[in-house]
Amino acid sequence: MLYPRRACPRQRKALNAVPMHYKRYEYSVDQAASPAGCKWTVYLDDKQIKTGEAPDRQSGVLRSMAAIDRAIQAKLAKAKR
Repeated sequence: MLYPRRACPRQRKALNAVPMHYKRYEYSVDQAASPAGCKWTVYLDDKQIKTGEAPDRQSGVLRSMAAIDRAIQAKLAKAKR
């Protein structure tokens, strides 16, 4: 399997978010309920999902990528122990 499975595929469909990939992880950025913001979601594995809010879509994409980078660094640090 090339990409990790989503924990809840129904959640992504409910938000009408288009899945994107960065470093083999899936994330999505979608318009939030408020008109001046976006919600981002990163699917790290079957049980771990990271979410957050951003003022616009571009910030949401950058924050999603940063969350993926932090998760990868934490995983590598844990493997070194």
